[in-house]
Amino acid sequence: MLESLIARALVAQFLTELLERARDEPLRYLVTSDFRMHAGAPSDLRGPNALRPFLDGVRAAFDSPRLQVEDLLAEGDRVAARFVFEADHAGTSAGVVPAGRRVRLHGMLMARVRAGKVAEAWLEQDRLAFV
Repeated sequence: MLESLIARALVAQFLTELLERARDEPLRYLVTSDFRMHAGAPSDLRGPNALRPFLDGVRAAFDSPRLQVEDLLAEGDRVAARFVFEADHAGTSAGVVPAGRRVRLHGMLMARVRAGKVAEAWLEQDRLAFV
């Protein structure tokens, strides 16, 4: 039970640093050295340093971000999260020109936790909310 609580807190913090704060320094301590992220990019992101372009994109595209984690479920080494991300869409994101308005994206993340860190993550968001 305690491991489950710790894993859920870890994933909530990972999501907050990734999407709301878009800071790479704290993420370095939250992910393993062989971290792998599947985020619909042309290829998987591998290692903590590979997150930097993703974070740069979040910072460039969104102003005043707010993340609300709605659900966190943990079993074994997996944690599933359902979240809502809101921000002012002020810059190009994934090839989508700025909407010039506040957008609300629903998303899900599945994470694999190893030794108190996120080892692998699968991120899916409702990109149709941009249009």
